[in-house]
Amino acid sequence: MYLHDRKYITNYAFILPAIAIFALFYIYPFFKVITLSMQQWDGVAFKPAAFVGLSNFKNLIFRDAQKYWVSMAQAGYITFWALTFQNILALLLALACDKAIRTGTIYRVIFFIPPILSEVVVFHASIWAIIPIFLILSKGACLLPVSYTHLTLPTKRIV
Repeated sequence: MYLHDRKYITNYAFILPAIAIFALFYIYPFFKVITLSMQQWDGVAFKPAAFVGLSNFKNLIFRDAQKYWVSMAQAGYITFWALTFQNILALLLALACDKAIRTGTIYRVIFFIPPILSEVVVFHASIWAIIPIFLILSKGACLLPVSYTHLTLPTKRIV
């Protein structure tokens, strides 16, 4: 194997995880939606779905055309106003952050609060989801030879 071939293999090894994640979360669901749209299934039953082909689309376009176009108009209306509002707000905040004005620091703080706040919210939500597991482990600690009581919430306030 030549030296330049190893370089390419190394480059591909670095992008392989990104390609795998893209395929798992974008490409697979795309084709799964297409196959599900051609089946008759209620989405809950464990019985196999019956293949009906394009009849779901035929019923949607010809039999329920009024409902279809009303839902498309509502989705278009919401999308238009949401994108318009978001883009105008982003442009105004970017202009406010860029200008050297006296309140520029406040605009920068407002601009960066959502990314930081989302990480804090995800952290607290994950803690709330994990703590019940720790409590179950600690309540069942009497059945285990090892004590897991250090995993419970503290009973006294430290501060």
